[in-house]
Amino acid sequence: MKFSIIYEAQMVDTSRANEARCFHEIVEQSLLAEAMGFDTVWAVEHTALTQYAHMSAPETFLAFLAGKTTRLGIGHGVVCLPPAMNHPVKVAERIATLDILSKGRVHFGMGKGGTQQEAGTFGYDLGALQPMIDESM
Repeated sequence: MKFSIIYEAQMVDTSRANEARCFHEIVEQSLLAEAMGFDTVWAVEHTALTQYAHMSAPETFLAFLAGKTTRLGIGHGVVCLPPAMNHPVKVAERIATLDILSKGRVHFGMGKGGTQQEAGTFGYDLGALQPMIDESM
């Protein structure tokens, strides 16, 4: 059996101080998770959500975490694939680079994102994205 934790950086207090505290606490918890034998830390990708999730740059968080850990799996779930958000070529390059630098510890999934608010930020209709996501995959 494997054990993982996942972070969305959820918060009600969206002040700069609280957002910084949230991210630093996530890093501390992730380091403790590695010490306690957890297998993987996952980070979601959400954009333009004011309170639900502030993990809008998981590749940055995961690269930072990879540099602070030695064994812990680095999970990117999911990488949102609308091309205006994350072009598939850039996704492949970022994931491959992170996998090299973390010595093969990357896990990742791909998808379209979770809300119309996020899709609309990049000019898309969430309901019409699936064929584009299939092609990007």
